[in-house]
Amino acid sequence: MTPEEEERFTSLVAKGQAAFEEQSYGPALDALDEAYDLKQTPAINQMLTRVLLADGQYKTAQLFADEFIDSYLATNETAQLYVTVALHNQQFLAAREFILWLPETQRADLMAQVVTAEMTARQTQQATITTIARHFYHLSDGDAISQRERLIAADKLPLDEYLVGARFVLLDPFLTAISRVSVLDRLRRLRVTQSVDMVWLDGGTLTVVPAQLESIENMVRYQAIVTELQSYERTVGPDMLHGLAEQVRLMLMIAYPVLERVAIEPKSWVAGLIAESLGNTMPQEAVEQREWRAKLQAEMLALMA
Repeated sequence: MTPEEEERFTSLVAKGQAAFEEQSYGPALDALDEAYDLKQTPAINQMLTRVLLADGQYKTAQLFADEFIDSYLATNETAQLYVTVALHNQQFLAAREFILWLPETQRADLMAQVVTAEMTARQTQQATITTIARHFYHLSDGDAISQRERLIAADKLPLDEYLVGARFVLLDPFLTAISRVSVLDRLRRLRVTQSVDMVWLDGGTLTVVPAQLESIENMVRYQAIVTELQSYERTVGPDMLHGLAEQVRLMLMIAYPVLERVAIEPKSWVAGLIAESLGNTMPQEAVEQREWRAKLQAEMLALMA
């Protein structure tokens, strides 16, 4: 920023803080919004979240808090702020995930608040919870767009109701693979320690413990494929490489959590993908691996239809 912009930024922050302390939330938001346009920092983000929370604009407060979510882990006060906003939005699962990122010594009180909020929701909004849960249990009744909407709505379920629905979803053979994987990954992030069964791409059933799974980014097979793909930057150029990296992530996410079944040997898997993308002669690779890559590509294209 120019010196003039820095001066303007400082003035706006002071004005917004003063208005907030006077409970003049409109002027506070006007000043802090303008300051945020000049420079987006965790501190201004948190000030905006506090003002929005005080003004009852809970959904907008959540949007701002999520932009700098890691910064809310810094202190007990900011952690409490994030959880308070999430609970006002009935984002019970998001609140639980956030709390699990905190040191264990900071979790108990915040988690108790989530449990209490879930109990209150059951008492005051049972009909709504029942409707959301029913739509979640019968996720495959809708098309891909409807499934996505129902998955988002299910984020507002208390944990116990979500777990019941998740067990139905994971065994639903009519769902898209990515929908089942999305639910499994949510259970992983929630560190669910009970085993669950899941229909996988081959139609068979996997039994896994979500808390024991790694994120796809931390999986050795995924890392090996990404590393191998990066070696082709000179061949395909940075733009095409970026597009292929996004494609690879989606394809392998569809195969989660057993990537080694579809990508038997990373080097030949990537070489085959590059050859297909460029229309080149196919390299030598296991027939089974090539067939799995074709299936993953078909699944991916179906999602975009």
